[in-house]
Amino acid sequence: MSRGLPVVRCVDALTEVILVANADLPAEVVLRRIVDEARDLIGADVASVFLVDHHQEELVSTVGRS
Repeated sequence: MSRGLPVVRCVDALTEVILVANADLPAEVVLRRIVDEARDLIGADVASVFLVDHHQEELVSTVGRS
């Protein structure tokens, strides 16, 4: 296996995240795409995003992928 392959995969994932973040998409769609890229990149089975609800003073899970 080439030692450069993980670097190329990281750059590809980062590029995808940048494109999605700059697209005119709803925040939920952007978060799901970012979570999918991160999950695939690290080889995780599941991933979640937690946002802070300052009014309720709690974490809220908005995106969970399996």
